[in-house]
Amino acid sequence: MPHTIEIIDDLMCVMDDDGNGHDAVVLASYREAKQQIQKWTAEFTINVADAYRQLSDYFSQR
Repeated sequence: MPHTIEIIDDLMCVMDDDGNGHDAVVLASYREAKQQIQKWTAEFTINVADAYRQLSDYFSQR
């Protein structure tokens, strides 16, 4: 089952199709967030390109 990355306030969350959160981290730095996405890909099916785009948008607005 594919999962999505959602950025809510200052949290990056892994969500399933039903909207349930499976894990979350505070967005402290772009580099750490990218590393977390890589860790999550071992456990969840994630669209990495979309996740990176969301991170780029989030950190460009800060």
